[in-house]
This record gives sequence, structure tokens and C-alpha cells, in this order.
Amino acid sequence: KDMDRSFYETHLAEIPQRLLTILGNYAPDEDRVTDLGIRKYLLRRRFGSNFKSLGRIVLAGTGSALHMCEIAKNFIQTIMPEMDVLTVRPGDIENPETLFVPEKDLVILLSWSSTTADMVLLAKKLLSLKVVMTAVTEKTFADMALIVAKSGGVIPALSGEEVTVTGVKSTV
Repeated sequence: KDMDRSFYETHLAEIPQRLLTILGNYAPDEDRVTDLGIRKYLLRRRFGSNFKSLGRIVLAGTGSALHMCEIAKNFIQTIMPEMDVLTVRPGDIENPETLFVPEKDLVILLSWSSTTADMVLLAKKLLSLKVVMTAVTEKTFADMALIVAKSGGVIPALSGEEVTVTGVKSTV
């Protein structure tokens, strides 16, 4: 189409539509319910229909995702002050067997790439411990996401491959 436009200009022009697409998926019209790809039946079976047996939410990430975990922790504690919320960096966990309580914990893994080695290893360990986990990621077919899909499910970040990561990545 526009052969004279630079790669940067082309992608800059795509960003508004990409953001509208993201908002449309996460904030749909009133008559539509968003399906985030979560295995709701597994979550309800483990924690009850109203999540009454959910004892703790554990948020895990590295780098900028860890910062988003901290923001999410503050938000969760504001709306659910009685809920125990923990943020962890996977590389700092010495003994997952003693940190996680499979019957009470919901672990939410945040990773844009789903390829960070520590995140992949944590997902494998959580799966082997039968800890229910979900993930928020751009790469739904990368290693971590494929592991988490066997548990609670994966929420796609929908930021797109080529659109400037720094501008959209923080929505994770």
C-alpha cells in the first residue's frame, strides 16, 4: 500500500486499532460476556462456586511482569481486603512444595513471552504439585502457556507481535 511509509510509521498507525481491539475483548458491549479462556469448571471444582475455599492468590512474574504483579496485588487487596495475596519471583522460590498449598492457592503467572526459563520451570512444578494456575501472556502457544493451559487456562494479552511492546505490555 504505502511503500513510502517506514516500518515505524506503519506500526504507529496500527496501535490505535490494536488498543481498540484489546479493549473490545476485555470490555465488551453490555450484551456480550468476555470469555477469557479460563477453565471455570476446574476453578469452581477446586474453590467452590463462590470461591469460598480460595485461601490465597499468588501472583508470579519477572521483570516488568513482576511490577504488574505488585500493582495487581494492591488492587486485589483493595477490593478483597480479607484475601491473602502474595507476589513472587520464580527464581527466588527455594522450595515450592512448602510455599504453595494446592487446595487453597490460585497462582496467576504473568509473562509477556511465556518463555522465561524461571516461569516455565515454575509452571511445570505447579502442574506436578496440582496447584491450580492461570496465566496472562501474549504468547499463548509458548512453553509456559502450554503448561498452564493444562491447569486453569490462559488469558491472551492481545498486544500483537509487532506492535510496540512497551506501550501495550504493561496491560498484562
